[in-house]
Amino acid sequence: MIANRSSDHTVLVADDDPDILNIVSNILEVDGYLVMRARDGLEASRIFANTLPDVAMLDLSMPGMGGQELCRLLRAMPGGELVPVMILTARDGIEDKVSALGDGADDYVTKPFNPSELLARVRALLRIRLLNLSLTEKNVELLRVQKKLVEQERIAAVNQLAGAVAHNMGQPLSAIMLNLHLLKQLSSSDEKYTKALAAIHCDAKRLVELLEEMK
Repeated sequence: MIANRSSDHTVLVADDDPDILNIVSNILEVDGYLVMRARDGLEASRIFANTLPDVAMLDLSMPGMGGQELCRLLRAMPGGELVPVMILTARDGIEDKVSALGDGADDYVTKPFNPSELLARVRALLRIRLLNLSLTEKNVELLRVQKKLVEQERIAAVNQLAGAVAHNMGQPLSAIMLNLHLLKQLSSSDEKYTKALAAIHCDAKRLVELLEEMK
């Protein structure tokens, strides 16, 4: 069940006790949140996957799938690692708290609770949510900038290589062109003709070596 939207922030509340579910939902709705209600872990997982709320509030003891198992499942969903999770339960043992927090919960509130404190904790979790989203956006932008810099460096390296190749190949090519021009002016019996042919052979060999180096 989804209440009428009066806020940009959404909260998933999962509890198998209908009285607690209604009380918590009403407290959040009066404060302006859009509340999505789930009566068990399976329903909560479906709502979470379809809507990705800003905060998830889970009871530990629910039929089928308890809050701790549900927390692990939500964390594994796409985007789930960025959604703060509050455990809202009557179990106040230290082992329960340590175990739930160790499984990925961000806060642990025991019943009965003070409504003002509950809302304050939700606002604190929302700040965490916004910080997580901001950090994720900055990381995406950083990766984009890094990719752009790498591409720019690659282009610069290619241009530098192309300039070096053009310079290194230009000299023997110019010499070959000059010697070819000279051959047209000389007789094949002329000693200069033989030297020009030898120079062309030498410069051609140098070009082949340069091409091999490029490979």
